[in-house]
Amino acid sequence: MKSLFKRNSVNRNLAPASTAEKIATTPPIMTHTANDRVSSGLYPENDILDEQVDSNDYQVEVVLNNSEVRIILLKDESGRVQFRSIYEKRNKMLKVIDLGQGLIFKGVIAG
Repeated sequence: MKSLFKRNSVNRNLAPASTAEKIATTPPIMTHTANDRVSSGLYPENDILDEQVDSNDYQVEVVLNNSEVRIILLKDESGRVQFRSIYEKRNKMLKVIDLGQGLIFKGVIAG
């Protein structure tokens, strides 16, 4: 008879197989890199970010994404944040901030 439980390698306790599998495959919350939604253009602010900043030259990280706001940081090759994008979902307001020069874009966008 096949067991319904697997050994959880982290704490050596028995856990339902589905739970152990979920723990192993669950990605970190609110941590995205340039290889996911941002770089593939799935966020409405991507077009504006590409117009304002050559985002291919930066490491892109989504640091907050909830029902109200999405904050994206663009970091240089040294890991220093150079730009911040703040998208307010309710009113579709986008702000792009150059941390050296200040606000470079503020406006309502489609999305």
